Parts: sequence; C-alpha cells; structure tokens
Amino acid sequence: MFDQASASTSSGSSKRIRRARHQDQDPGPGFQPHLVYQQGYWNRAASPFMELFFEADLNNLVWHEGSHIYINPLLSRYRAQIDSLVHLVPASEVLTRQNITDWPHFVDESLVRAISLALHRVHLPAQAVQQLLREQKGGFVYTDALAELIVADYVQTRRYPTFEAYFPVLLTKWAGQKRTN
Repeated sequence: MFDQASASTSSGSSKRIRRARHQDQDPGPGFQPHLVYQQGYWNRAASPFMELFFEADLNNLVWHEGSHIYINPLLSRYRAQIDSLVHLVPASEVLTRQNITDWPHFVDESLVRAISLALHRVHLPAQAVQQLLREQKGGFVYTDALAELIVADYVQTRRYPTFEAYFPVLLTKWAGQKRTN
C-alpha cells in the first residue's frame, strides 16, 4: 500500500516520504480521491517503521503542501495565462538542482511558497524573514513580491470573496514584474 522514497534536503539530511498508492485494493471510502503523504526525518539508523519527527517548520510544511492541493485546479484553469508568462522564468542552477526545470513547475512552487510566506507574515511575523531568506536562497526570486501582493490585495481586503476569485488578478500583477535572475 505504501511506496518508499528518499531525497536529500539542502542541509544534507535524508528525507523519507511514504506515499500511499492506489492498488487493486480499495483503500476505503474516506481515502478514495486522496493520496496520503507522511513526511519526516530519521537518523542514519532509521527504518521505515520508526516514528517520524520533524526538524522543519511544521506550519510551512502544512501551508506549502496544503496550498498545492488548493491551487492545482487553478493552475489547470489558467494554464494559458500562466504559459504567457514563461519569459519570467529565471535561469537558475539552484532550481535545476531541485528538479525545477520548467515554467509550470516553477509557477506551482513559487505560488505555494508565496502563499506560505504570506501566511507567515500574517500569523508568524517573527519567522517570516527567515522563511523569505530560505525561499530566495532556493531560487524562488518572486516569492517576496507575490507574498506582498497576496497580503495586500487578498488577505487585508474584502475585495475578492475567495482566493480563486483573486487568482487571475495575481497572475496579471505577476505579469507586470520584471524578470529576475
């Protein structure tokens, strides 16, 4: 029922991910349309059966991964508008090392990082500066500007009833940004 995967983090620690996969067996009605991710860090003597513990900002993990689920349909719906912004993609070896090699993947990751940073600024302002520095070091050069837009245009106003309603406005404003490398 679970696949095991490993990846190295920027700090060099090993990260294990257990992904539920749909086989011939029905996982039950509660999990029918979902994939379950359980993510954590172990020491070198670890096994897949050890209890997980987190070394990272758990708020960021939840906000980042949760945002993927929410924005995926928006990315599909606004694909043409997103594709028209391909000239903004930065050339970055840092991004390539993270396997972010195309515009759609960069947009997806930039947006969830901007949403997480916006939430940090609103709910955990003392941690927001460190979060921004991590994102910039990781090659996500638009995170600061996008997060500022999300806070100013969406979080602090009642102009848009939902993030879905605000999303095309955010893309239009991103189109007005200068390419950054």
